[in-house]
Amino acid sequence: MESEAVNLKLYSHWMSSCSFRVRIALNLKGLKYHYVAVTASSKSDPEFLKLNPLALIPVLVDGDFVLAESLAIIMYLDDKYPQYPLLPHDIPKRALNFQVAHIVASSIQPFQNMGFLVPIMFMQPVFLCNSVYQTVKIITSSRKRLALMKNFLGHKVSLERASQHLKSY
Repeated sequence: MESEAVNLKLYSHWMSSCSFRVRIALNLKGLKYHYVAVTASSKSDPEFLKLNPLALIPVLVDGDFVLAESLAIIMYLDDKYPQYPLLPHDIPKRALNFQVAHIVASSIQPFQNMGFLVPIMFMQPVFLCNSVYQTVKIITSSRKRLALMKNFLGHKVSLERASQHLKSY
């Protein structure tokens, strides 16, 4: 499908890491899209809430189809627009990609999002360090995840290394 024929609209915010993932996918696939900037105040706009009642970004509109959540959007784009595939066709390799994506989305990302940070901004730094420590602990909780993260990041990941880093705060 030619990118000129695509009628995509992405509701996004430049600082949103979730939206950033979708923008990267759209650009890697060579798809043209209309960028709609979403601010904290426009998230409560009734028109935006019709698209996503959870008032979260990103939201992709493809013709009459509306989809939220970055990983779902990326999977949809990769299936619907097969040019320049984002994921390998090999099932085990594809599954490892999903595993890494879910580690980021479920274990790491919540600790860097404003929804998590704003309520604790005025708390002691020890709380933030403990949160980061817990995140590293989740990531390194199994040997397979640790091996996967080592391969993905290209350097040694360890709980001890994270502990040493956090002690410097």
